[in-house]
Amino acid sequence: EAMACTNWKQEVERVMEVDSPITTKAEGVLKVLEEHKMLYKLKLVPSQLLVHPQNRSGGLLNVADMHAKGAAMHSIGFSFKKLSESIAFEIPISKKDLVFKANQSLSDLNSNMVARPSGTERYASISTSHTTAFLKSVQQGCRTPEEELSHNGFLNFESMCGKGGDLRKMVEEGWTWSIISPEVEEKLSGLPGFLQQALNSHSA
Repeated sequence: EAMACTNWKQEVERVMEVDSPITTKAEGVLKVLEEHKMLYKLKLVPSQLLVHPQNRSGGLLNVADMHAKGAAMHSIGFSFKKLSESIAFEIPISKKDLVFKANQSLSDLNSNMVARPSGTERYASISTSHTTAFLKSVQQGCRTPEEELSHNGFLNFESMCGKGGDLRKMVEEGWTWSIISPEVEEKLSGLPGFLQQALNSHSA
């Protein structure tokens, strides 16, 4: 067991040291984790996810950006086809408090314009984070600065679903995520930040 653990960790570190573009390294890391059964697929709804504290170099989200992107998606219609690859870490027990506090602070500092943690979430996103957090905020009826989304200053799930598209299905049924096992972050604490940076540069 210990040997198997060392192998995946060593392989991941080897991939990260190779002189190649960051997106190529990230693909290599995910491949190693999948081969060692440290990455699995799971259908999740937005309410099951928080934003990883290493997202955007510790900034988690740009909340104004999140609402602007939400408004843009609303105007063209929410669609599963527009989602990029969705990756999250299963939150290690040792990091649970840190992840919840970071997300609670994000909501508090932004006057509840972003969803508050419920306390039951088990996963933290490192990609598709703005979209997922926005959908969760719609479900919670958070405040919004975007006039075209505003229902007396708040997001309103039912009125937004009235426009058609995949919004209701996204919120209530979710979609398939690639989930990285909690022991990966325990052994390689900087990996979420590294992968997020790579995934971000790829989608940019």
